[in-house]
Amino acid sequence: FPSHDRAQGQAFGLTPTDCIAAEFTTKVKGTYRTAFFPAQTGSSASVIDTSIPNNDSLDFRPTPYYDDINSAARRSKGELRKYNRKRHEGTITIEGRYNAIAGINILLVSFRDSADNGTFQVNQATHKITATGGWVTELQIRKVFS
Repeated sequence: FPSHDRAQGQAFGLTPTDCIAAEFTTKVKGTYRTAFFPAQTGSSASVIDTSIPNNDSLDFRPTPYYDDINSAARRSKGELRKYNRKRHEGTITIEGRYNAIAGINILLVSFRDSADNGTFQVNQATHKITATGGWVTELQIRKVFS
């Protein structure tokens, strides 16, 4: 895998064999499958996130209308992302890596559960030197959804 290049925003990759430990959580409560925003045309723009297992909806129809259906759709998509952004998070411990810092994206591949594969953003990176494990880096991550 390529090493992290901040200029191009590239992520480095990790497989299960690169990890000392990996733990993931998937949040269902407080996530939403559909978002609605009104348009002046009298219709509503709706966006559906099929990866959410529940049928909960965000309904913004009482809010002010958007000029057109495209603006309403963009707002619906943005709100859905905002509410669902922390639905899949995890903690990964790897051998010490100087370029593992908060804010970068990493690519996880070949994990058993397909939901644990893909691009994740590092929210926090903690570097430690231990007597038994040497230099280790613990990454708090969240999945990046397109």
